[in-house]
Amino acid sequence: MSISVPEPEREAPTAPSDPEAVQRAFITHRVRRAARDDHELEARRATIRFWVLLAALVFAGFLLAFSIWDQIQTLFGLGT
Repeated sequence: MSISVPEPEREAPTAPSDPEAVQRAFITHRVRRAARDDHELEARRATIRFWVLLAALVFAGFLLAFSIWDQIQTLFGLGT
């Protein structure tokens, strides 16, 4: 059997002694939130840039492959 231990009493939060502390904390949190939002936006944009670049490279690769295949067909007379 376990013996329950009473929790120590918690003190009620008190108002800060610095009257501008609340304003500074508000500004700090607002700046951190803005930085987090900017980071999320940049991450989203980076993902989009990655996929667009990958699609362009795949398209260029297929275009190059088809051009080379056409030249091979012409050179060796494989085409109809």
